[in-house]
Amino acid sequence: MRLHNSVFLVGSGEYGLSHRHDCSVYLIDTGDEMIMVDSGCGNEPERIIRNIEADGLEPQRLAAVFLTHCHYDHAGGASFFHKEFGTDIYVSSVDVDLLLSGTDEEIGLCAAKRSGIFDSDYHFSNCEEALPLKDSDCLAFGDLSLRVISVRGHSPGSVCFRASLRDFDGLFTGDTLLANGLIGLLNMDGSSLKDFREHLPKLESESPDALLPGHGVFTLSNAYEHIVKALEAIKNLAVPRSMLE
Repeated sequence: MRLHNSVFLVGSGEYGLSHRHDCSVYLIDTGDEMIMVDSGCGNEPERIIRNIEADGLEPQRLAAVFLTHCHYDHAGGASFFHKEFGTDIYVSSVDVDLLLSGTDEEIGLCAAKRSGIFDSDYHFSNCEEALPLKDSDCLAFGDLSLRVISVRGHSPGSVCFRASLRDFDGLFTGDTLLANGLIGLLNMDGSSLKDFREHLPKLESESPDALLPGHGVFTLSNAYEHIVKALEAIKNLAVPRSMLE
């Protein structure tokens, strides 16, 4: 599904594009090569491949997958894309060990199963290799500039990606920040309102056109309005609205 000239939504359980447990999986075509933001859960990844092909693109051009964090629905497919296409997998340095050798319990999958979010027979597929990212890293792929913004809160290794490509300027937020100012605060180890209060203000200086979260609706304009709502919410006494409400 083309969202912008060079930006596509190629996976999403909520929109029925791919497996029901997939987060929103985005693809950016830089001209020479392509990068993907998040990888879905790893179940039925062929559906993501078919979506890429349906958009007139060649999956073999996929050079890298950038993970916003290491939860199952975002990172479970990384191993498949690495094995199938030799795709480089980038993840926060905090999450490298989780991606390579983390157990279902360590990545939070067991907690999600207990809550009925994921089926009991699913398991996380660890990746063979991963390239670490740190805050403020800037990477270039063709005309694409991708900047890493570390925003702890949803998980210790959660990052956002500010992407600039010709006439596109967007912020990929994973589960850190969703539309209408929702945050990804969970009642589980590693998710912390204190971390949100400390790290979410990093986004105050960001004013992208598009906001592209890991779940729910996206917006191609006025993204800062959604960022401001979240920033205002974490200043109040009440617990901010979260993605699972």
